[in-house]
Amino acid sequence: MPLYVYARLFFSWGFTVRPPGLSAGGPSLPVPPPSTIVGALARGLAAALGWPEVLLEAPARRGALVYSQAYRLARHLLGVGAALLAPVALHRDVVRYSTLPYQTPGNIRNPGQWFGAQNFGVALSPAGEAVFVAVFSDTVRDEGVTPEALAAAAAGIERLGARESVVHVAEAWAGEAGEARGGWTTLYAPEEAVESAGGCRYSQVTAWDPRSPRAYTRSDPFTLPELRLAVPLAPAGAPSVYLPPPSGCRLHLRSDWPAYTGDWPGDLGVVAALPRGVSG
Repeated sequence: MPLYVYARLFFSWGFTVRPPGLSAGGPSLPVPPPSTIVGALARGLAAALGWPEVLLEAPARRGALVYSQAYRLARHLLGVGAALLAPVALHRDVVRYSTLPYQTPGNIRNPGQWFGAQNFGVALSPAGEAVFVAVFSDTVRDEGVTPEALAAAAAGIERLGARESVVHVAEAWAGEAGEARGGWTTLYAPEEAVESAGGCRYSQVTAWDPRSPRAYTRSDPFTLPELRLAVPLAPAGAPSVYLPPPSGCRLHLRSDWPAYTGDWPGDLGVVAALPRGVSG
């Protein structure tokens, strides 16, 4: 049977996650995407199970490809859903940073080249609460992953997003998931899986498909397969401010869309499966 892991956590100040294709100076997504959740879990699993920091593969007629350890977990991913339970505001901080590691020998002699400024995007949600559920194929057991290991990895998450995105995990557990069709959810889901929002508003967020191996190695970010998410966050009156939906708002999935059930809190609903297939 598939395995699931559930966690409820609190942000320290918020988080920062770049949209696909943007550098450190870009805005932040309003919610941690699936690949960020997988990466946070993989960090704990790697420490517990002794995974190396990277995976090396040497395809024919090509040099070795270096993958993040997160791909070891991501290739077993069936579905993931998350929700912010507190308001979030997108903001830009102007950050002074050192450019010395990137300078040519000639420019190093010029103090005017030593520092720069970045328009650094963040999502502010001080002490904001969030939940997520991730579901993995039973084949993840071949990597040495058990429900106990998943629960420990979730409980040990220190950040969700870039290194500054500190979190505190309040509760986490894992178990076996059941399979279903359709249903409703208060977690984000692939937009193509959603039949209706029951009159509630949601936001569209574009992220990388978390199952693509090219998302975990050196690749052209503009050619990576994307995943469009329907996120239960309603834009508020102020620009770049998002509010959780009112109680009772749900995303209703298509009746033929695969979904997963488990012993996570019942008010979250099902976890929608990721779309079938991933191109590269």
